[in-house]
Amino acid sequence: MTIKNTPPSILIIIDTLHQGGLAKVQLDLAKAWLNKGYRVGLISLDSQIDYPLPDFQYFSQHLEKPIRFRWQAISKRQKMTAWIKNQISIFESKVGTANLIVAAGELALRTASAIEHPALVLSSHSSQLQAAKSKGIKGQIRLFIKKTRRGWRLQKLLNQKRLHVVSHVLAYEMTQILGVQPSQLSQIYNPFDFDEIRMQGSLLTEQAAQMTRPYIIGVGNLTLHKGFHKLLQAFAQSHYSGDLVLVGRGPEEEKLRQLAKEFKIQHRVHFLPFHSNHYSLVKRAQLLVLTSEGEGLGNVLIEALILGVPVLSTDCPYGPREIIEPFDADALVGINDIENLSKKISQLSNQPYLIPESLLSRFDQKTILHQYDQLLN
Repeated sequence: MTIKNTPPSILIIIDTLHQGGLAKVQLDLAKAWLNKGYRVGLISLDSQIDYPLPDFQYFSQHLEKPIRFRWQAISKRQKMTAWIKNQISIFESKVGTANLIVAAGELALRTASAIEHPALVLSSHSSQLQAAKSKGIKGQIRLFIKKTRRGWRLQKLLNQKRLHVVSHVLAYEMTQILGVQPSQLSQIYNPFDFDEIRMQGSLLTEQAAQMTRPYIIGVGNLTLHKGFHKLLQAFAQSHYSGDLVLVGRGPEEEKLRQLAKEFKIQHRVHFLPFHSNHYSLVKRAQLLVLTSEGEGLGNVLIEALILGVPVLSTDCPYGPREIIEPFDADALVGINDIENLSKKISQLSNQPYLIPESLLSRFDQKTILHQYDQLLN
């Protein structure tokens, strides 16, 4: 129990501080809690750090190679669980008894779930199933097998545990599709600092200044899962006359560059790495397009809407529909519907829908922090 006038003590356990949505969300949360005067620590389960870190009361990272695959030794995962447990003890001895421990990410779910602590909340940020990889009955059979196997494993990990998810549909997937029975289930969106995002968007960065023609934009790791090859194909087929900006890095970059050449659009496609302020580019885009095969929420969609930029997305499991439908349900297209995606690029870049502030308030940082306060032990 928190002593009167003593600020809450919060520990975040995260898979990685590698560039990406999960790390950014947890660091944004940490900064917001620190600004409120809370005592905050962070434990990273790998050694990579791509973001500047705030002044944590406690910070530690696991320097050994992380365990990410089922075929790796169970004993190594058990060692990581023991390491996490020891880090919690060190944190509590230095900072104080934890009122909330948030374990965020797939690796954190697998390792921290074995720890018994009344303040522990396991936090899931992505769909466990995503879309069927193949069309027709073959794809559905594979998805059924995946659902059965993953449901069994997640039930073992998460049953009778405190669980947090970032969207309503993820809560449905966990409990109704995968059969997980948590002791407590909390749905809390990721927090967004509207003032900060809009201030950053108003700045003219070097990258934004170089864009002299109208453009649409895609933001994310250049991986197969993010589906940027579909965006390139739809862009090439569309009647949109402007450029395409892709902000991100990843293993698919060279293939995407080659694909742009095959479509003869390489002179209109700009590949830019992640940098300190991509909001400046998003703010000046006519449209943001997301082509993922699965999203827990879809942070880049919300950020664009906050900046007043319409978004277009594949109707993938599960977050995009929950975000976009209140604005314009027609801004969602089938995962493999390249023709419709192409048409919507042309349409929405010229005739954007309205973005009422009232529909954005559910993502406001102040609202989200209040909801997290309800989880304090």
